[in-house]
Amino acid sequence: MKQNLPDLPFAAILQRAAKKAPEGRASQALKRVKDASEFEFLLCDISSSMLEPAAGGKQKFNLLEEALEGLKNSSLRVVYFSSSCREGTLDRVPYPGGGTALHLALAYAGKFRPKRTVIISDGHPDNQNLALQEADSMTGTIDVLYCGPETDTEGIAFLQALTTRTGGRTVTCDLVKQSSLAAPLTKLLAPPQIQKGN
Repeated sequence: MKQNLPDLPFAAILQRAAKKAPEGRASQALKRVKDASEFEFLLCDISSSMLEPAAGGKQKFNLLEEALEGLKNSSLRVVYFSSSCREGTLDRVPYPGGGTALHLALAYAGKFRPKRTVIISDGHPDNQNLALQEADSMTGTIDVLYCGPETDTEGIAFLQALTTRTGGRTVTCDLVKQSSLAAPLTKLLAPPQIQKGN
């Protein structure tokens, strides 16, 4: 069943950005959202590690293809990244190979002042510092679907740092135990709810 990416209520994004940002970064997180355009980006890792086996005898790449299948009617702009990055379509996922130049994908999306950027990645970026610098210069929130073993605490910690500093969230999908990216991706793409009270 195909699904549309839900339109994120502006007030809910503002609220989540302020709440998720670390102390001292709340006003910066709000400015990130207020300065954003209406674009939403999905950055997909197609580095060589996506050819590694996952649960159910499939490759991580196969699971990525299956998860993206249900998003074909969405308004997402999709960027695939490995050693380089390029914008593409949801119905034609490039074959994996090369490194993980996350910073290039973030820089590309950043040119369009997105209100939200979602990253699907299973590994470590080629350069963590460059990735964080690009993330800091972007508008909007950055959310991450981590698809790798839960034992990779270093990789998870980096992605959590990336999302926390941008008012976003991290969803962890351990492909050793879970044979699909579809449910975690749906969870991540669900719009934030406006909370009443404090």
